[in-house]
Amino acid sequence: INAAAHDGDPCTICGYVAPGEDTHEYQLGDVNHDGKINAKDATLILQSSVGVLKANAKFCEQCAEVSGDGKLNAKDSTLILQFSVGLRDSFPAKK
Repeated sequence: INAAAHDGDPCTICGYVAPGEDTHEYQLGDVNHDGKINAKDATLILQSSVGVLKANAKFCEQCAEVSGDGKLNAKDSTLILQFSVGLRDSFPAKK
């Protein structure tokens, strides 16, 4: 319906969510929500940053911004690749 009809929490009946409200459990770096952090996630970020991301691609911006600088770019992609091969064990961004 609208915000006036809800108490601010996600509605379990109609699904209404307040704008900007976090609605899912997520793992930083798992851009496509497949349960893995790998080169596929890094590639999706690069595709998004140059405007060639397929319309039907699973893409979570909240999970993709791992650098903590508020921008989505090649830096995020590089950090994800480093994580995927064991060169880092965490990301600068925090959930």
